[in-house]
Amino acid sequence: MARYNFDQIVDHGAINASKWNVAEGIIPMSIADTDFLSPPEISEAIRDRIAVESYGYSRMTDADYDAIRNWIGEHQGQHVPREHLLATPGVLYTMRAVLYALTDPGDSVIVQTPLHTTSIRSAALRDSVLIKNEMKSLPDGPWTVLDAPVLPLEEQIENSSLYHEESNGWWFLFTNHVGIDGTWDEWTDAIWVYWSRDPTRWKPANRAVVLDGHNCAWSKQCIGMPSAIKVGERLALLYDAPGGERTDHMERDIGLAWLDLPLSPPGGDQQRFKERNTNT
Repeated sequence: MARYNFDQIVDHGAINASKWNVAEGIIPMSIADTDFLSPPEISEAIRDRIAVESYGYSRMTDADYDAIRNWIGEHQGQHVPREHLLATPGVLYTMRAVLYALTDPGDSVIVQTPLHTTSIRSAALRDSVLIKNEMKSLPDGPWTVLDAPVLPLEEQIENSSLYHEESNGWWFLFTNHVGIDGTWDEWTDAIWVYWSRDPTRWKPANRAVVLDGHNCAWSKQCIGMPSAIKVGERLALLYDAPGGERTDHMERDIGLAWLDLPLSPPGGDQQRFKERNTNT
């Protein structure tokens, strides 16, 4: 395996690098792959391509897709079907295209500050309301989430999806509850929903069960990551689950539950809930 010298000083001023060309004597304290020299193999491949002196549009070849799939298989142990890969012009372009496709001006987008300011800037371009999941830095360690989460840790939740009901101003946080059995094994056993007028403040008492082993027809123990998507006059709630009494993470199917809109907290207009399964 080739060895690379990460201690070699690079003159970033020669390329007008955005992080480095700020002022004399000021250096950025964040480090990324672009702050180092590119591996010689990449530089050589670029030089070979430039030497052709014809720069027309290019496309992905089977060899390119195979290289990606083989790398994921070798380093992550995952088999990715070829049809699951889609070529895009770049990460930031794709991120912005997805934001424009899935959000409208004024929608709320959760961003994890202060990491990757270009991602946060992309969300702001859509005139989105940025809901900041603030992080703090430790003098002698990595970035970490603030000590005061929006809900107590005792709630045992993860994998959240936020929905705003414009007709009445309520915010709804759809999230997984993490169950623990007698052996301290953990898995997500339900989808809960919290409601609040303020998306930065939530109360554990304002909570209801949306889907669990009692009303899910096909998965009785484990119900996974929810995503809330408005489709016409209904809210689609996508989730994954292994089915039956299983609690493992692999070979899951996708479930689809529908909630009629507009949403309101329980005790007002009761929501009619129906659930069906879509296998993939």
